[in-house]
Parts: sequence; structure tokens; C-alpha cells
Amino acid sequence: MIRTALHYVVPIVLVLLVYLLIGRPVLKTISARGSAKGGSAGTALAKSGGTTIGGVDIPRTVRELEDELRLASDSATSQVSKTEIIRARLREKIQKEPEAVAQMVRALLREGA
Repeated sequence: MIRTALHYVVPIVLVLLVYLLIGRPVLKTISARGSAKGGSAGTALAKSGGTTIGGVDIPRTVRELEDELRLASDSATSQVSKTEIIRARLREKIQKEPEAVAQMVRALLREGA
């Protein structure tokens, strides 16, 4: 009788643990990124970094960066090249977080990219 009860209770407990330890954090991450994307063009340009979750800066996807560049180039009154926009963002990031940029450069050099 106890074996039969364990046969039904253990899988339910395991599913609950997987949901609490893996499912919820993943869903929170997805919903946080979705709400960050839902902003207007002005808020997208105002934010310089990626999404921050638990104090960890999550990098943006290529699509998010391209959309930001496209919005910046469309809203600019003068014709500014993508390279100039990227340089400006890079300078801003270096001034704001020099240690993080240094770590990123070290990682790129280690990879040989």
C-alpha cells in the first residue's frame, strides 16, 4: 500500500521540484525580456545595456542590436553610418563599465577572434 502511494506521489513531487527550480526562473527570464522589448523607440534607445537578471547583465541578441541600430539610423536627422553608432555606443560602454569591457576583450583575445 505504501509502495502504491509512493508510486503516485514521487512523480508529482519531482515535477513540482523541476518546475520550481527550472521552469519558474526560465519563465521569469522570458517574461522580463518580453517586457523590455515592449517599450517605445525612445526607451529602446535610452537603454544602453542588456537585460539585468539577478545582478547579471544578459547580452542582447543580434536582432535586438540590429533593431536598435535601425531605429537610431531612422530617427537621426543626419545620415550617420552604423559604424559611427557602434563606436559611440562602445565609447559609452567603456566609460560606464571599463572593467566589463576589459574582460570582454580578454575573452575575445583568448578565443583568437
